[in-house]
Amino acid sequence: MKTILGWILFTGTVQTVFSQADNTRKRMDSVALANPLYHNYRVDDLRTGLKYLIKEEPYKSDATLIQYTSHLKDKLERTNIANYIEELRYFTDLKIDKRYKDNYDEEIVNINHTASHSLADVFLGKKDYEQAEKYFLKALVEYQLFSVSGTTVEKDSHRIEYDLVKVYQNLGRKDEAYGYLLALINSQWNYALGEKGIIAMAENDDKKKLKKDIDKALKTFVVRSDYFLEFTFRGKKILFWNALPLNKEYFSKNIMKTEFYKSLNL
Repeated sequence: MKTILGWILFTGTVQTVFSQADNTRKRMDSVALANPLYHNYRVDDLRTGLKYLIKEEPYKSDATLIQYTSHLKDKLERTNIANYIEELRYFTDLKIDKRYKDNYDEEIVNINHTASHSLADVFLGKKDYEQAEKYFLKALVEYQLFSVSGTTVEKDSHRIEYDLVKVYQNLGRKDEAYGYLLALINSQWNYALGEKGIIAMAENDDKKKLKKDIDKALKTFVVRSDYFLEFTFRGKKILFWNALPLNKEYFSKNIMKTEFYKSLNL
């Protein structure tokens, strides 16, 4: 009898656990659906970095910084990041002393990046594409993610580049959208996404002219002194970043070997 009763209680407990887990998953899915452009990756590191930063001068004497940091009582995630636009603007432009980078204090060094990337996501979700462009470019170039892992930096950079494609498409700036899709074709992780995107964009375009413009762009590729990569497509300078070394030859080969590029010759 005890065995049967125990089994019933155990079964009921398991079903309750599974039911709770299923409800949690559904709740998380609904949050993701409601905020499809807000990412959760290390967003809450912003609070960690600020907590340590305000212990030292000149930051602990910055009344605005202390006030804005005090607003971040709850864990930062996709459900609430849009509630802190004013604070994120301030954190984005906060001057971080280079000593933190020298000491590899990633959470502190990345305050600017995390704040600007979060703002860009929020504005993209709000369809404020001009503000989204501004903060994506800050997160990509001015305040690039700092990490000892080149792969982590590269994946973050490519995510921003793909989001910039969406921004430029919605702003009707096709040349820059094309440019970042060409950059993504050269990535380790998103080359298929880049090719798929450029095929869709080129569907109703003049293929001969597009090939001519791409060939012209390939000749403009340079590696900058800050290790960012640059080329010019239809007069628009495109800045992007790769963890693996990339020179003009490989940049061109990676594009020219795609089925997309080959189809332009047909």
